[in-house]
Amino acid sequence: MEVTEAGDQLEDPSLESASTVDSTPAGADGQEARSGKDDDSANQPPTNSEPRAKGVLKSAKNDVTSAVQSRIKDLFWLENKSQKEIREILKNEWPTLAEKTCSNFVESTLRDERKLGVRDGNGNRYLFSKVGLTKFSGSGDDLRSAQIANFQCLSLTPIVRDDGVQQAEFIRLELGYKDLRETIELTPDEFRQMNWHFRLFNQQATVAPRMKEYAAVGIQLATPRKDKITIYTSTGWFEIDGQPYFFHNDGAIGANEHRRDLKAELKENLRLYSLPDPPTGERLKTAIRASLKFLEVGEPSVVVPLFAAVWRAPLGNADFVGWGHGVTNSLKTSHAVVAQQFYGKNFDKKHLPATWSSTANFNLSRLHAAKDVFIVIDDFVRRGSSMDQKRQQAEADRFVRGVADGAFRGRLDAKHSDDAPSRGPRGMVWSTAETNPLGHSGQARLISPTYRRKDDGTPISIDPVRLRESQREAESGLYSEAMAAYIQFLAQRHNDLFQSVQERIRELSTAMSESADGQLLRTPEILASLAVGVEYFLFFAKSVEAISREEYQTIWEQSWNTLVSFAEVQTQRLHQEDPIREALQLLKSADRAGRLTFNNPEVDGMEVLGVPSFDVNRYQSQNALFVGWRKNEGSDWWCDPDQLWKVIQILFREQNREVPKTKVELFEEMESGGWITPRDEKSRPGVPTVKRSIRGDRHRVVQIPLKSFDRLEQEGTSEEASRDRTEPRIPASPPNRLGKRK
Repeated sequence: MEVTEAGDQLEDPSLESASTVDSTPAGADGQEARSGKDDDSANQPPTNSEPRAKGVLKSAKNDVTSAVQSRIKDLFWLENKSQKEIREILKNEWPTLAEKTCSNFVESTLRDERKLGVRDGNGNRYLFSKVGLTKFSGSGDDLRSAQIANFQCLSLTPIVRDDGVQQAEFIRLELGYKDLRETIELTPDEFRQMNWHFRLFNQQATVAPRMKEYAAVGIQLATPRKDKITIYTSTGWFEIDGQPYFFHNDGAIGANEHRRDLKAELKENLRLYSLPDPPTGERLKTAIRASLKFLEVGEPSVVVPLFAAVWRAPLGNADFVGWGHGVTNSLKTSHAVVAQQFYGKNFDKKHLPATWSSTANFNLSRLHAAKDVFIVIDDFVRRGSSMDQKRQQAEADRFVRGVADGAFRGRLDAKHSDDAPSRGPRGMVWSTAETNPLGHSGQARLISPTYRRKDDGTPISIDPVRLRESQREAESGLYSEAMAAYIQFLAQRHNDLFQSVQERIRELSTAMSESADGQLLRTPEILASLAVGVEYFLFFAKSVEAISREEYQTIWEQSWNTLVSFAEVQTQRLHQEDPIREALQLLKSADRAGRLTFNNPEVDGMEVLGVPSFDVNRYQSQNALFVGWRKNEGSDWWCDPDQLWKVIQILFREQNREVPKTKVELFEEMESGGWITPRDEKSRPGVPTVKRSIRGDRHRVVQIPLKSFDRLEQEGTSEEASRDRTEPRIPASPPNRLGKRK
């Protein structure tokens, strides 16, 4: 006999006696089964009665088969009965079934079930059915099933999330419960813990007690698998099938196509990084011409650096920060928003990639996903108490240092491992701010255009009429169309793009150093990096015949001269704001004003070096600040380290500022810069001091040579002279290495 699904025929002769039995179990109503024939059937002609009896017999067999098979499966699946227990129950419910028939029913009905499921290597098998996840164990008469979970897993998809630095693995499960469907994405650790099911289907999903480990194994083995997919979680350049593509929220731009089946999966405002299809022909030329009008919005000192930063962003990570600062109503934010719209026309003041009101960690994580794009962080304003302002300044300084150095504060992961990668910005960061609060070393890592306005609130640096025209063109999508075409142009030459960019930065950095005297080490490289952005965009514009060769050269020369002038202004400001130079300048000014007092080291005086009772405040009230010893006004200063530090603190506080360095840091940087006499070999670590004879005794002092003050004056003279020098050398352009399409 073979019984499969409900409705199959019973061919075993031993079931003949049961063929007239009602399909309802005896235990259901307590009545015996009745014969399938009634008395009137005996009066029918013999020729007609025999076919009717065979039809009734066949129907009865089908009814019994369906009822018994259904009951067997319910007992096995839902009540987790063994085969032996099932036979006992069937005998009680269908007393007329023969022993052999009952055994055959159970054996044949469960034959396929014993083969179902996926093995786990420990004698268990797992299978999803309409009741959820079931585990089989045992064999033969001891074969048992146990329901582990009451929901189904319809598919399992391995996910790799690629942010360009780290590839993180996830599991996506499509789940079912009755007629409901849900999709959930988990890390491997979350999946193994099996606590994620509780929130599903309005808290109706359950896992049997002490079955979490079996549930995890069963889901992993028995769920139908889909192919692994990769999800890109940042903008910028990725290599797909050996070809470069630039990802944004709505697609990926390649050398010859704009694929909409590929795109970056971004969060919140980053979804506004959206580029249209790259235009061609006259539409492309119109978009490029509109973009060049951005250079006419205001003063070159503010528009050229911002314009350059926009086109520099897709050329690889920039190790500096733009910091456009100015008072309220100087239109600095409105100007930055238009620049941001090169990467998505739907950006606006209320929807920018980041803001300083967010925490530092949030900004670092958010901007990590904004790779190879221009990124505006809006509205740095120091608020709150002095302690709050110090914290905000320290946070901004650390942020700028991290971008410039490519090294953010390391963090341990959940397992206290240091393998977790740092997550800092990887694009061209541009901040708007009311002030520039950064320390000297922080300012050396940024470019800081100043937006000006008149006392009556009228902007000076930005022309409001031209800005509105630029806003309209940006909102229409012309700017983002130009950017899309520019990126496709770069994709066609991507094989050696980043190497050529770095080589060109080095070339222009050398030229910048020759063009602008007295710059800090970082300044020429920063300005050269911006110049590369302008240069590559102009080369692109000329290649598609949107501008002529003459226009190319004119715009390039104007941009280069602007950046050179900007470098000189920023260098002068950094020199003035250098805490070392500022401290020395304040000391020199105080000395000229007669506020500093010195003793002759060869003559006894009231003040004695190192006397604890010395009261600086008493001398401050008398407008006389004791710092140390000198023989006359034309000799070096021998300063008591503690008194010199106290006086410097007083002079800074009179400027409503704190000394931006610690005592040791300040004096060590004075030593390394050649401003004070280097320490002798026997000097202890810390403040660099030298031994000098004072009233016959040897004491350690900080010696400031008179030539250090002469050096300050010479620097000021050289800065004035640099303003009258000849025109800077303009390097040849375009960058020929980028001229060939790969």
